[in-house]
Amino acid sequence: MSNFDFLKNFNNELYKIGTKLEDDAIESPRAVTADATLFLETLVKDIYRLSNLKLENNLISFYKKIDYLYRQGIITYIYKNKLQDAYNLRNKIHNNYQDSKEELNIALDLHKRLYYISKKYFNDFCENQRYTKIPDYKKPVKKDIIFNNCIICGCKNSQSQSNMCDECNKKIENANLLLTLKNTYDMRDFTRLDLIDIGITESESISILMNLTRDNIIIKKGEYYTFNNEKFKNHIDIINQYIEIGLLISKFYNDEITAFEIKKTKQYLNGSKQQKPCIEFYNLVNEKIKNDFEKKLIKTENIKKSMKESAMDNLILQNWFDKEKEAFITGSLNDAFILYNELLIKDFFDLKKKGLRDDEILKHNEIDPQMYEFWREHFMGRNFMKKTTKIKKDLILKEIRKNKTLNEALKSSGISQKEFDKLYILSKNNNDDFYRDFNNEYTIKRQKTVLKHLKYNNLNAALRKSKITKTEFLKWYYKGESNLSDFYIESTSLLMNKYLHHRSNGFNKKDILKHINISRDMYDSWMKHDDLKLVRDFKNENKKITSYLIKRGLIINALKENKSKDEAISSAGLTPKEFMEIYNTSKKEKTEFYIRFDREYMENRKRVFAKLIKSNDFYNSIEKCEISQIQFNKWFLKDQDLYLSDFKTTDFYLKTTSELMNKYLKARWEGKNQPDAARSVGLSNMIIGKWLNHPEYNLYYEFILKNKKLTIDLIVKGFKLGKSKTEVSKDYDISMTNIEEFINLGRNGFLKYKELYELYEFEIIPKQLETFLKDFKTKTYKKSLKHAKINDTDLKYYYEMGKNNETSCFNSFYKDYLKLKIQLYIKNILDKKSQKIAFKNSNLSVEEYEKNKIKIEEKILKSRIRIIGEFLVNHKTNGAKLANLAGISVDELYNWYFKGRNGDEEFKTFYMMIEWGLISPRIEAFNHAIARGIPRNWLIKKLKKDLGPADYKIWDKHGLIDSTNINRLNLECEEINENISNVIKKDDPQLYDFMMKIKSKNQDIFVENHSDKAKVFADR
Repeated sequence: MSNFDFLKNFNNELYKIGTKLEDDAIESPRAVTADATLFLETLVKDIYRLSNLKLENNLISFYKKIDYLYRQGIITYIYKNKLQDAYNLRNKIHNNYQDSKEELNIALDLHKRLYYISKKYFNDFCENQRYTKIPDYKKPVKKDIIFNNCIICGCKNSQSQSNMCDECNKKIENANLLLTLKNTYDMRDFTRLDLIDIGITESESISILMNLTRDNIIIKKGEYYTFNNEKFKNHIDIINQYIEIGLLISKFYNDEITAFEIKKTKQYLNGSKQQKPCIEFYNLVNEKIKNDFEKKLIKTENIKKSMKESAMDNLILQNWFDKEKEAFITGSLNDAFILYNELLIKDFFDLKKKGLRDDEILKHNEIDPQMYEFWREHFMGRNFMKKTTKIKKDLILKEIRKNKTLNEALKSSGISQKEFDKLYILSKNNNDDFYRDFNNEYTIKRQKTVLKHLKYNNLNAALRKSKITKTEFLKWYYKGESNLSDFYIESTSLLMNKYLHHRSNGFNKKDILKHINISRDMYDSWMKHDDLKLVRDFKNENKKITSYLIKRGLIINALKENKSKDEAISSAGLTPKEFMEIYNTSKKEKTEFYIRFDREYMENRKRVFAKLIKSNDFYNSIEKCEISQIQFNKWFLKDQDLYLSDFKTTDFYLKTTSELMNKYLKARWEGKNQPDAARSVGLSNMIIGKWLNHPEYNLYYEFILKNKKLTIDLIVKGFKLGKSKTEVSKDYDISMTNIEEFINLGRNGFLKYKELYELYEFEIIPKQLETFLKDFKTKTYKKSLKHAKINDTDLKYYYEMGKNNETSCFNSFYKDYLKLKIQLYIKNILDKKSQKIAFKNSNLSVEEYEKNKIKIEEKILKSRIRIIGEFLVNHKTNGAKLANLAGISVDELYNWYFKGRNGDEEFKTFYMMIEWGLISPRIEAFNHAIARGIPRNWLIKKLKKDLGPADYKIWDKHGLIDSTNINRLNLECEEINENISNVIKKDDPQLYDFMMKIKSKNQDIFVENHSDKAKVFADR
């Protein structure tokens, strides 16, 4: 039922347009544009008729039509605007090109507006049914599609309301009955009467039981039946597929699911494998895909895009093409099929114009060869071949104009030689444009190009540059010989000139023909044409050149026999002036003679030089050979490069190099350094370096061995003369690395280096070490090394050797050096240097210090005590001055004193020295002054000044001022037993000596009385 049914009896034409518009709104929204235009125009036209108004001009615009009705009072202003809005909405859908969903929305909106416009029109102008109840507006929906054949089995379908035939529908109904039976009698047997009891007629029950038994779904046992469960399950699964297929096909044809989605279903996949019951479903899906493809192809005129949007694959496409092809042949035309072929043929010819072969195009566009045959035999027929042939001809001429060879042009055009020959012969027979154009563009132009290049190149090069084959040239050449064409005469003249030019350079006929790339047959063909002046002139010139070559040959042969230049010229019967004319002419015209002469003369001089160098030095050999050193270097280096690159050596290079090597080694032995020795044999040091760096060449390997032996001998020579490594390296230009390497090899037992090693290790090194020890006592480490001509590494090496091996001859050096380092360390410490500086100046390591620490500290202590004692004997002093003199603090000095006082044997002597030399005299004098009545405060003040603040602080702290326990031993006292003196002398000679010195020296402590007090002197 349509929304426009109320118009059927009032305006049947408008009813039909509205009904069609309603269908198109869903199926083809864009078609609504035309439907709406016709609907509105028909409606307005009928209003004019019903209003007895006449249109003066049917071509006036829609707006003017409705505006006139409004001005006449026939329609209201609102109605007029509704008509205009609907007309404008029609344009909107017409201008939309992309969004299909938007198109549908606009079409439905327009459909709705037209419904209300027609409803108003009906109510206003249909007098008989003005107030008839018109049904409300209903949105258009897609109509269910009914197929001619059953969607399950494919049989003819007589049902008008179902897409399945009666039999398939019956199977679904029976499946419901079976489920009822199964649910009821699953656990026990049943009879036919049981079916009748559940509402099945007697006749139907008999039919059902027969069918079920036949299909083995139930099994009969007498009058009872039971289900075959496995068969029953399979049967129900199949029936369920019927229902799923019905739902899927309905959704697909109503555009509720896409082709891409439905092709992924198991039903479609089963149908593609021809599995029932999905075969017809598979065919129906493919049929819709084909229809969608045809619509999209007509709309877009793009095959790939249409295939993609419609989900058309190659298999469906091939099936569609085969079907439509047969229809086309029988006369049934399909616009989409025709367009499809036209698009493919257009692509085919486009690629053909690019030079692709037919098979390449078919492969590129994935075109079946049968499709290609279809085009040739049915779709285009002769026109296809004519167009193909025309393209081929155009391509050949186009590629020829690009200066390609014929083969290249044919290849670029995708045409075989056989195809071209056929085209060319047919064209020649018809004398058509292609034949004439090809001759002009290719044959004539290429002949001119060959002649141009032949002036400066041999025949093959000229042909290559002219982009023709030799076969084509010979074809043109011999064809021209028959009628003595211009091409034949000009090409022959050029080839003859080339022949004579090479002949004048001394080449024989065989080599010349090979060089200019012509055959002996062509040369012989020239000799047959004595009637031509060209050939006669050629023969005469050839004879002159032969005579001229004989004299040149005599000169070359004389040089080969080691004759001098003047002798060679004389042997040819020429004067030097005549020879120079011949030589300069050859050089100017760039013929071969001057090259051959220079080459042979060079070889001649090489042989002479190789002979002279055996008994002369290099520079005398150069002078006697009458060549310059530049010439020699050029020849020598060229042969050397050949030897280095290909292992090929010339006789000159082998003999000369061997002699130069021997002379170089002799110069080195005589005392020349490497550059001077190289210059003495006319070479650079770089060339000598190449010899030494390529031991893979036998000639150089022997030199390397000799040079190595010479180097060893020079080092031995230097060591025998008492030279150090550095002096040997400098005087004999030998790298320090080599010297050290050879020494190490000798140390490791290699006999070749034994003498060198022994000289160095047992003669040179001991002297250097001795000198170093002597110098290091008074000089810095660096200066000592330099003066001893030994380096830091060697010194440390032999020091470690002596340290680690007591039997080594360097063990004494180790001991002496360590002793010296300790002495220097102690000296630096006593000189008030920091320990870091002392380590540096003495070269004593921290490890060595730690190992000898007790011994070192003991010596330092004794040295400090000795320094303090010596100073005490000769000077009046205090503890601070003594501490500073010994490089210690005052606290440490008194600490030693108290240690000795408390019985520490190590500091016993020091205690006695301080006691007698510093403390006891002052305390005695102090007590003596007190006894004489001098005020204590005044004495303390004077004592403090005499001692200094540092000493006084310690005295005061330890109560030394008031000490009554003075261990004073007066050696002058007669009461002292002489044995005590002897005991001290025996036990501590140093103390005894100190006491003797103290005895012989008087020290005075004076006390100055600032209040007219007397001065007190105390003798010690």
